[in-house]
Amino acid sequence: MGERIVILTGAREQQPLADFVARLPDIQGTVVTTQAALAHALAEDPAHTRLVAFLTSVIVPAALLTGLGRTPTMCIRGRRRSLVFIRSAGPPTSA
Repeated sequence: MGERIVILTGAREQQPLADFVARLPDIQGTVVTTQAALAHALAEDPAHTRLVAFLTSVIVPAALLTGLGRTPTMCIRGRRRSLVFIRSAGPPTSA
């Protein structure tokens, strides 16, 4: 099995990203738009999955993040020039 990614995105971006991922060789990709769909997609094999969040306002619960075995997780936020790389498998903490 090749790489596995789950892309969390907005409804408008869902189909173009799904079409793009479908053309990538050796990558099993799933595109989701809700927290429930994300939880379902990550239930299969979270330890061998990369999460990419792109143009989404969905908050990913800490329990889902800690199950991810591959880092870094990349999050691209919905506003222009907002790019965040989360290098740990956990949520950000407040000081």
